[in-house]
Amino acid sequence: MNSKIAYAADYRGVKLDIPAFSPDMEAVNAELGRLARRNAHWTEGRPAAGGDIAECRLESALPRFSKERARIVIGSGMFDERIESALTGRAAGDSFELSLDGEAVRVSVLAVKNRVIPEPDDAMAAALGIEGVHTLADYSARVIQSQRSEACDGAVRELFSRLRGELIEKSGFLLRKEDWKRRVELELGYCRVLALQEGLELEKMTPEQFVGRIPVKSYYELVAMLQDESWDKLCDELFGRYYAESDGFRPSGEGYEKLLDDYSQEWHLPVERARAAISFDYYSMNAWCEHAYSIWTAYIQEQYHLIND
Repeated sequence: MNSKIAYAADYRGVKLDIPAFSPDMEAVNAELGRLARRNAHWTEGRPAAGGDIAECRLESALPRFSKERARIVIGSGMFDERIESALTGRAAGDSFELSLDGEAVRVSVLAVKNRVIPEPDDAMAAALGIEGVHTLADYSARVIQSQRSEACDGAVRELFSRLRGELIEKSGFLLRKEDWKRRVELELGYCRVLALQEGLELEKMTPEQFVGRIPVKSYYELVAMLQDESWDKLCDELFGRYYAESDGFRPSGEGYEKLLDDYSQEWHLPVERARAAISFDYYSMNAWCEHAYSIWTAYIQEQYHLIND
């Protein structure tokens, strides 16, 4: 590596417009409603309504509507919406007739099972067996915390590219063409191996073969894309090396073996084939980038929580 970072802009000096978090109480209440529905029970005695089960005898010349005992969930649309609608408000012992698909259908209601959804309570929350959740308030707080985490992840995704772009723009680099070319060649080599694993030759892939694999239509578009991306990624690599001077990070054999293990499991390949696909140089090149990314991501998360916790 002959490229160098002449001076690095401080990521702590980048102004971030951190969005304020506001819990979605409608979603919280919907989650409490799901908790209550998990604890529903059945009773009898009321006319049929949405969610109830009507057990019926159906008589018709149509085979579909000729059943000795059919269990019909009102409002589910799983049997026949016309019959389900007609069953609403009916009670055990009721009979009625419909004309469906040109034929008469006689429906006799044998029984109605009413679904009872209780109010959510602490016992329901505790029964979930979630660590730290003993009451309904605990469960609501957990749902809100999950929302906050999702909002934080969204903020990181949105602000990361802005921070990265500003750092590259405000820093000084001495970039060497051979280092940029090395990145392009390593990325192309990786893409070539991926193609071979699917029985394809990268240089001869058709636009249709690229669909769902790489967002280009030809090998030449792929080369152009990698050439463009590799310039900024070379800067990212230099940032990672720069931060490592202070924190001691180094791409390691252990990290490389873990990547190979993950790759072999994802592609269902022996580790040695994964090793042939991913060189240590390829891993190391990207590990430096990931080191910078992890520092920037942690900073955005820290700033988010300072505003919203």
